[in-house]
Amino acid sequence: MFSVLVVKKITCVGPTFLYDARMKSTIAMLLLTAGVATAQTGSVVNPMRFTATALSQTGAVTRLQGNAVMRWGNATLFSEDIEYQAGHSDMKVRGDSRLDVVNVKPNLGFKDIPMAPKLFSADEIRQEGHLAKFHGNVRIIATGAFRIEAGDVTVNTVTGSVTVKGDATYIIMKRNGCTTDLWTGTASPPCGSFDDLGPLQVPR
Repeated sequence: MFSVLVVKKITCVGPTFLYDARMKSTIAMLLLTAGVATAQTGSVVNPMRFTATALSQTGAVTRLQGNAVMRWGNATLFSEDIEYQAGHSDMKVRGDSRLDVVNVKPNLGFKDIPMAPKLFSADEIRQEGHLAKFHGNVRIIATGAFRIEAGDVTVNTVTGSVTVKGDATYIIMKRNGCTTDLWTGTASPPCGSFDDLGPLQVPR
């Protein structure tokens, strides 16, 4: 009788111990998740850099919809739908978008300065007057501020405007330092802070 009780006790204690350990692990994960969420929502996107008709934030992810604008260096991104995640360098853009670059020297049809493959690449590239059209696996580095990954892009070689058709990823490349030339990727002096709009995130 005594031995039977011992067996039952061992059988019971084992699962109870495992249950307690799992519960403690689960509680610890929930507390960690809550702590991370609280830390992430303690800041918001900098309104000097991000503006839109509607702005929503879930955890670390900020969604900008309707006349969404993002300013970085000497380039400004325009779209109807931008998703930015704090701590990440990439932004997801849904639908068409446009990147305007200021102080661009016209380079009509890439005649004055040849196209640099390290800055402009795609499966198919063709020229139509002053427009350069890129299709399929497009990769464009714009003034050292953004790297664009898309399927269909048109570059105006007079104004430096980059028009993207369809969804795309814009990767933020730099946070300070020199702004490089759109056509060559080289920096021209003087070299210092490229804008004074502040960080991407600010305290709530």
